[in-house]
Order: sequence, then structure tokens, then C-alpha cells
Amino acid sequence: MSITDPRLRSVVKTRFREYAKMAIVCTLLIWTGLSLFYGAMYKRSQFVNNINLYVFDLDGGSVGSNITRMVLETKPSPSQPVWLQSHHGLHSLDDVKSWVLRNGWGALVINNGATERLETALNYGAEYNATDAMTLVESSGRHIIGEMLFIQSALQSMAQNITRMYAMQQVNHIKESPSNLIANYMAMVHPISFTTIDVAPAGFSLAPV
Repeated sequence: MSITDPRLRSVVKTRFREYAKMAIVCTLLIWTGLSLFYGAMYKRSQFVNNINLYVFDLDGGSVGSNITRMVLETKPSPSQPVWLQSHHGLHSLDDVKSWVLRNGWGALVINNGATERLETALNYGAEYNATDAMTLVESSGRHIIGEMLFIQSALQSMAQNITRMYAMQQVNHIKESPSNLIANYMAMVHPISFTTIDVAPAGFSLAPV
């Protein structure tokens, strides 16, 4: 019995249709992935500067002002989003999360009480968690490829730079004032870190735009 046998014609037609459907689906999946990737990369150096990331100072103390200054004084790159100071009048992390979900690409939040927690640890030896200082807020469901390539990398890079610069700044300050007694040395060498919140993950049912 061969494939040309008339008795196999219906089976051959059915298999052929199934393979054709499979080929079409695979082609669509491949082209969808490529379109998302190359669409995100298209004229990156020209258009990525149209994306704004914001720093929100909910702390209002020396930690908040120092971090805000570090962010705004960072030399801008033509292939990275632009950092701006927020003037949206938001007063809590939940407010920032709601704003990013509806309107923004991402934000770096200096959490409320960051200065007080750090000073209490340095002066009185209180327990200190460096990750309470900052929160990165992102929305990966807004544009999966764009968020992954531009927003997440920009947020992480900025937060890591701040973590390093703030620690160096604080150690240098202690060296200049050796008479100051430090009650919590871990807070001195690792004063700032961060956590990340994704308000609309890529698998989330709501795509903000």
C-alpha cells in the first residue's frame, strides 16, 4: 500500500490540512515575535528619549533630596529614557503605583521615612533594611519588549548606580568626620537598596495602552 492508494486519500488530505494549519500558526507566531522585537528596536536612538521615567520623593528628607539630585544629575544617554522629577502631587506608594498603571512607563520611588530609618540606625543602632529605601515601579504589560529592553534596564541601572554612589558618599562623609560614632555599621556601608513592583505584569489581563 502506497501513499497514492485511493483508500488513503481522505487520510492524506486530513493530514495535509493539519500540517498546513500548523505551518501557518508557527509562521504567525514567529512573525509576531519578530514584529514585537524589531518594532521595539526601530529607531531606538531617536524615539526612546520620548519615554519619561520619574523620580518620586515621598521621603522629603536628606535621603530623598540626595537621591533625587543623583538621578537628575546623571548624564543622559541618547539610547535611554529621560529622567524627570515628579510634580504630580502624589503622596503615597499606592498613588504612584496607580499613576504608573494608568499613565506612566516607570518610576523610582524614595519611600516615606527613608531618612528617619537610616538616621535612627546610624545613631542608635536600630535594625535596618536597606531595601526599604527605594521602590522601582514598572508596568511590563504596557509593552512587553519595550519594557524589557528599555524601562526595566533603565530602572535597574539607575537604582544600582544610586546604591553604589550613596554608599561611597556616606563612607567618605564618615571619613571626614571620624569623631562621629556609628551604631550600625551595616547601615553605613549598605544604606540604600531597592525592591521592584510590577503593577501590570505581561500576563496581566489589563494592557494600559
